[in-house]
Amino acid sequence: MPETPMPASRLTVEEVRTRTACEEFLTLGSRTTQAVPLLADDVRAWFCGDHPHVDELSLLLVRDDDGVPVGRCVTHRSAELDSVLSASLGPGPFQLFGAVEASSPAVLQTLLDAVENRALRAGATGLLGPMELLPNQQGGALTSGFAAEAFFDSPWTTPELADGLRAAGFSPWHPASTWEVAVRDIPPARRRRPDPTELEAAGVRREPASRLRLRDRGGQVERLREALNGSFAQLPYFTPISRRQMARQTAGLELLMDPRLVVLLTDESERIVSFALVVPDPAPILRRSRGELGLRELPRLLGGNQDAVLIVQGTRPGRQGEGLLSLVSRELFAELHGGGWEHLRVTSIGEDNPGSSRVFAHAGGHPLHRLSFFHRRVGPGDGATLQGPQRWCQVAERAPSAHNTQPWVPQPEAATSTLRLTVDPSCTLPVGDPTHRDVQLSLGAWIESFAVAAFAEGQHVSLEEVTGAGPDLRIRLSWSPEHGTRPAFGAAAAPTVQDVLDRRVHRGRLLPPGPLDLPEGFHILDALDADPLERRAGRHLSATPELVAELLDWLRLDPQDPRWHQDGLSAECLQLPRAVQSRLVQRLFTGIRPALPALLGRTSPPLTGAGTGVPVVMSWSDRSPAGLVEAGRRLQRLWLRLHRQGLAVSPASEVIDCPATVGRLGVEHPVAYFRVGIPDDVPPRSARRSVQRHEAVLPVQSGLDAVLGAADSVHLPHHGGHHDPVR
Repeated sequence: MPETPMPASRLTVEEVRTRTACEEFLTLGSRTTQAVPLLADDVRAWFCGDHPHVDELSLLLVRDDDGVPVGRCVTHRSAELDSVLSASLGPGPFQLFGAVEASSPAVLQTLLDAVENRALRAGATGLLGPMELLPNQQGGALTSGFAAEAFFDSPWTTPELADGLRAAGFSPWHPASTWEVAVRDIPPARRRRPDPTELEAAGVRREPASRLRLRDRGGQVERLREALNGSFAQLPYFTPISRRQMARQTAGLELLMDPRLVVLLTDESERIVSFALVVPDPAPILRRSRGELGLRELPRLLGGNQDAVLIVQGTRPGRQGEGLLSLVSRELFAELHGGGWEHLRVTSIGEDNPGSSRVFAHAGGHPLHRLSFFHRRVGPGDGATLQGPQRWCQVAERAPSAHNTQPWVPQPEAATSTLRLTVDPSCTLPVGDPTHRDVQLSLGAWIESFAVAAFAEGQHVSLEEVTGAGPDLRIRLSWSPEHGTRPAFGAAAAPTVQDVLDRRVHRGRLLPPGPLDLPEGFHILDALDADPLERRAGRHLSATPELVAELLDWLRLDPQDPRWHQDGLSAECLQLPRAVQSRLVQRLFTGIRPALPALLGRTSPPLTGAGTGVPVVMSWSDRSPAGLVEAGRRLQRLWLRLHRQGLAVSPASEVIDCPATVGRLGVEHPVAYFRVGIPDDVPPRSARRSVQRHEAVLPVQSGLDAVLGAADSVHLPHHGGHHDPVR
């Protein structure tokens, strides 16, 4: 009798929502002996919502008929990465994925289908992966070199992953290679330590790395972060690393590092201008412990490994081309050879960066693995990208609004080249903004952002009509082909779509910006006069229970709150301590929340302190709805111009809302108050709702979503890709 075919197993996809499922996710990643498991505390942190610079992350499991896990991946979005990728991969947003494990082609296709479904629901226009979590951390699928084991901070994937991605319509992007150098084979000339005269001639000195000097505000980790951000900015996928992200990625560096293998060249101002960070390779330990690192693994971590990994190296743009990387490499190779190390392995170097590869080729090294990211467009026709008013609305979602309420409701009518803009009453501040000044300013900022996006496609936006006020405000816009050049704002060039997407508020420290050339209507105050006004306004806010209650409604302190990724003021954007996001603090906050307005009203602590940077007031005499909408356009134009100059703003509208301070500004008709300066950190990106909330007006495919656990005691640094972009 003919053999009866076995029925195909039914596969189901589920999102990891329990700690048990999270442990199953981890177990799937430790079955391949050639790979290095993800750090378990990283995955548990992702599960708990702790994933800096990544939005809306989900862990996915595929189960068979018996409920056994047979596949996994992480899928996520990063508005910050979207704005970087647009130059090389076209408009985003992109649905990212990584940490892929699949027991069969069917399981892989099931995972890719699940990722694509999430992309379509979010209005994403592309898929990109694999990466954990960003491409400048770790990522890529191997395309050759499968026989060689992975090392720390490098991926290892089966041939089936790249084959399956190609079969699913993905194309390779940014191919790269890892490298291996046998230390004993490094030619003597390449490991000859630079003498003091060479360093002096180059205007640098080697600063010894020290475990005791790593962590303070001016410590070596912070200075290395600044140098790294400058060195890597030219890469097509690099997103700046914030202080919080750097702290997380280098936690445990004191225990892992060999200070002799950290090469820092500094100039006369003690800035790090060229660098290399090399650590002993903990891959064998991670394989044995299945990604766990704690006190039990510490003795093995500190002992006897003779293989090292180059995590990152670079040179500041202003010093590239001067041979500093050669000096760094000679210092490093001398230390490796003198210390008896056997191999140096190097995280991925892009094929478009031959200068970095050449350093290791000349040292006798050879490529170890070849790898690539893979991308595919999704949406209508699997290639369509948003254009026209839908795209312009998508860009305009990045406009600023008080408490990040996002009160706008756009209703484009493409057939008539018009758009109706109204207000969502639930997204207003009846107590803090009773005159609707902030609502009307924010709609003006939205219109200006919409107009910038339209101009990029050759269209000029006209404001046709403004009727009503506040929650009843109704605005009609139109657009038509524009063949001329949009007027510049003052002496500055017209803002771009990228300016709109990248601009952000910074509520951390603002360094002095130097002389400011502001347009008419913007007034610089003396900081000595402004500081006490800000403190007094903060006390007034906290002493008014109704204002506090309204503010609390818009606070987003729990990363697992669905609204964290939608609107309001997150703990990250407010620069609140990480402890605020702990589960204990969240439970305490929930318990006492009803009593907080009255409690703060009695104690009157200042909710805001004196700012940094330069205080600026905007005056505007036309207080009509149409006048304030125009003021909002003008304000947004200035903020975009400041962003282009590398500056950020920190609004403090309570100063003009407080009766005791508004009259002491010395400015007639104030409508906005903010500080301007150089951000001392990468400003966090605030959340945004998708335009999909207006599905009755905009088709689903036009949506944009936000574009745009216990940890172990030891956490290793990881920052994949050490590229030196310009030699």
